[in-house]
Amino acid sequence: NAIMGYNLRWNYWSIQEVLDLSTDWSAPLGDIVSGGTAPINSNSHRGMGAWALATPIAVQLDGGGKNHIIVGTSMGLVYALEAQWHGLRSGWPVQMRHPVEQKVLVEDVVGNTNLEVFVVSTGGDLVSLNADGGVLWARNLLKDDETSLGKAKTLIVRGTSPLSMGDADGTGRLAIVVVAMIASTDRQHEHRPDKHDVLEYRLYAI
Repeated sequence: NAIMGYNLRWNYWSIQEVLDLSTDWSAPLGDIVSGGTAPINSNSHRGMGAWALATPIAVQLDGGGKNHIIVGTSMGLVYALEAQWHGLRSGWPVQMRHPVEQKVLVEDVVGNTNLEVFVVSTGGDLVSLNADGGVLWARNLLKDDETSLGKAKTLIVRGTSPLSMGDADGTGRLAIVVVAMIASTDRQHEHRPDKHDVLEYRLYAI
């Protein structure tokens, strides 16, 4: 996968930056890019192929006047690139346990002019990062006691909606809102979507 930018004024590609590398053989099972026709082994790399399915976002992370491009990939990496020179910002990329296929959410919730970056993975890991890629807090949408259905079965998050933020309960405090697809599966098939039984959709406000 790669990030590319086109200059509409001068009609040339201003950014062409390769992010991750893998083969079709390690692509996610039933991926939407190939229409499910590519030869696939979802057990390779835990099903995390080099796809960039999330929408990039351009922001000024630290209020320093420089724009940054932030994007997550299906290999679980979250990149922050200098928009002008295309180089990686110090402290990035950040590695997640599962693919990142939704656009990151960026907001100054601390009030120090630096932006916080909120990332959710397809496995339900929700992480808050500072402008330097440091972890402010992290949690999974499922509680520890929800992830066990016995010795053989487990409860997992199979995917989520994009993140949104707002005052969900009228108290003046910001909350992150997200919908998650909850499924059950055998423990050895956690990374095989074709082996998952979807149970329900849950709405979270965190």
